[in-house]
Amino acid sequence: MPSCENRPCRVAMTALLHYDILGPPAGIILESPDIGGTRRQNLDAAIAEPNCRGCHEFLDPFGLALEHFDALGEYRTTEREQPVDASGTLRYGLAWTEEHSFEAWADLAPRLAESCDVAVAFALGYYAFAQRLAGQEPAPNISDDNLRDDLEEEDARRVVRTFMLERRHIASLPVAMAQSEAYLR
Repeated sequence: MPSCENRPCRVAMTALLHYDILGPPAGIILESPDIGGTRRQNLDAAIAEPNCRGCHEFLDPFGLALEHFDALGEYRTTEREQPVDASGTLRYGLAWTEEHSFEAWADLAPRLAESCDVAVAFALGYYAFAQRLAGQEPAPNISDDNLRDDLEEEDARRVVRTFMLERRHIASLPVAMAQSEAYLR
């Protein structure tokens, strides 16, 4: 049966990368069957259908990068007497302009931290979050190419630019937002 149990990865992608992946379609079972393999092997078996692969190729690499950690957060090198495989590839076109192949989270995290694409997505996510706090609803899935009007585009770009010029210091985001036209409206 298909599985869509990767809700934490969807949350991370929405919060950190400002990329929204919808939940599973109606009728999808939210548990991976246990076929006797590792979690990764069970997941691969559960999402073998082509209809599932489309979302999972974007969603799963974050979870796979964390495979060295069990359900309690303890580090492990084997699962069911097999070596843990925490490798994967973040595909081009999601929130970045290049592919990121990795062996595990320790390999992936520094590259994401240095990625301009991720920084821009994070700043845009903050912009949308701050607008909601101010009682305004931002354009849905606000991005460089999906802004409601010229003022919103100018504000969003200013917040992103400030974040980047301030060397991605998170403290620069509330200051940039408080100085934006959207916040002052």
